[in-house]
Amino acid sequence: MKNFFCWSLGILAGLVSPAQSDDQERLIICGRERVFVIPAKGNLKAVHWEWRSEDSKEIPKGMRGSFATTDECKPYEGMILITSSSGGVALVERKNKKSHFFTKVRNAHSACLLPGGKVAVASSFGGDEVKIFGREKSGENIEPLMRVPLYGAHGVEWDSKRNWLWALGTKKLLKIRFEKGKAEVGEQYDLPTPGGHDLTWWGPNHLVMSVDEHCYLFSIPEKKFSPFLPLKDEKKVKSIDRNLKTDRVVWHKGTATTWWSRTIRFLSPEGVQNYENEKIYKVRWDRPRKVPGGEEAGVK
Repeated sequence: MKNFFCWSLGILAGLVSPAQSDDQERLIICGRERVFVIPAKGNLKAVHWEWRSEDSKEIPKGMRGSFATTDECKPYEGMILITSSSGGVALVERKNKKSHFFTKVRNAHSACLLPGGKVAVASSFGGDEVKIFGREKSGENIEPLMRVPLYGAHGVEWDSKRNWLWALGTKKLLKIRFEKGKAEVGEQYDLPTPGGHDLTWWGPNHLVMSVDEHCYLFSIPEKKFSPFLPLKDEKKVKSIDRNLKTDRVVWHKGTATTWWSRTIRFLSPEGVQNYENEKIYKVRWDRPRKVPGGEEAGVK
């Protein structure tokens, strides 16, 4: 098992910035209306940071219910990018909880920052597309700059090494490129089995993803899917996140009858932590990514 986790050593160039030492590692948790940060080990009640939509005064009262069921919590330098299946998207500054960008996106399930002050949002069932917004303008009814159809869109990740956007849907993985201010599908790959859900980086050349009943690695150079061995047959996996410094993996799955659970799970080494009175959906390591800069790939 140890060798499996070490074959892709190294921090993604330009993606992850330095964070806490190993004994201070933290986790970001979302699921209900609260997004919060706790220590990865020790006292789980020691909340280091938390956010609800009412903490960001920029978000109008009429829109705060759009964050009732948070489903993404990606850390960036000084900020956390939050989405909710209730329809909200917000880029929140940690220090003062100011929202630097917010809007409504139907069934928003994930998001990522792009170069040039843009943000990509996966609008899942009922929306079925990836939307690209400019972060300089916020509001409840902001028209996206670009749209890419994708049935069941659930995950998005910016590839700073190649200047592409990866997007995961129910049946396909898309490679989206930007040319002259337009988003176009460069390549698309059929998933081995349906139900695309979570999409994150495993290493500089590999993505890891969950689908309804399995988990896979995708080799970008080889354009090939392979089973993600530790979780290859796990069902209802909602998130997988690898600590690119320590190689430890935190993951979460729903119970047999719900989309949520109260259990946080780890690999390398294996372990579990129970968090009572919570409905957990995704868990991320609190290792902030660098905010993409410039105007790469025509994202203007």
